[in-house]
Amino acid sequence: MRVAIAGCGLIGRKRAEALRDEDRLVGCFDVVADAAAELAATADAVACASMAELLALEPDVVVVAVTHDRLTELAVEALDAGAHVLVEKPAGVSVAQIDALSAASARAGRRVKVGFNHRFHPGIHRAIDEARSGVHGDVLHLRARYGHGGRPGYDREWRADAMRSGGGEIVDQGFHLLDL
Repeated sequence: MRVAIAGCGLIGRKRAEALRDEDRLVGCFDVVADAAAELAATADAVACASMAELLALEPDVVVVAVTHDRLTELAVEALDAGAHVLVEKPAGVSVAQIDALSAASARAGRRVKVGFNHRFHPGIHRAIDEARSGVHGDVLHLRARYGHGGRPGYDREWRADAMRSGGGEIVDQGFHLLDL
C-alpha cells in the first residue's frame, strides 16, 4: 500500500516503523515542517507542506496522528480524497465529529479504523483469556488502572488543554482503559 502520514510526532513515527516491507511511505505532513522532513527522510518519502500536498500523492491509506482537535478534520479530508484512514484515538472531540467521520467514510466508500493499539497487546489478550476461562468463576466486576509515568512538563502539553484534547488526560490516556 501507498501510505501517507499526517502528524509526524511520536505516534506518527511509530506507525511508520510498523509498516510492512511491501508497504511504502510516500509522504509526510506535520505543522512542524522539520518533523515531516525527518520522518520522510527515513523512507525516501516526500515531506509535504500541507494536507492538500500530501493527498495529491494519492495514497491508498492515510494515518492521522495529530492532536485530538484536528483528527476528524484531517481524516475527513483524506476520505474525501479517496484514501482509507487509520485515525488515532479518540478520532474526534465530540459525538458530532465522530458522526461526521462516519458519514464521510460512507460517502467515500472508504474504511476508517481507530488506533486503539492496546487491544492487540499480548498482556491484554492473556487477561481476557484468563477471565473467560472460567477458572475463577464468573466475572462480576472489574477494577482497573491505566496510565504511564509522564515526563517533566507533561502537564503543560496539548493533552492538558481541554480545547485541543477534548477533555484532558481522561480522553487521551483514559480512553484506552474505557476501550478495553
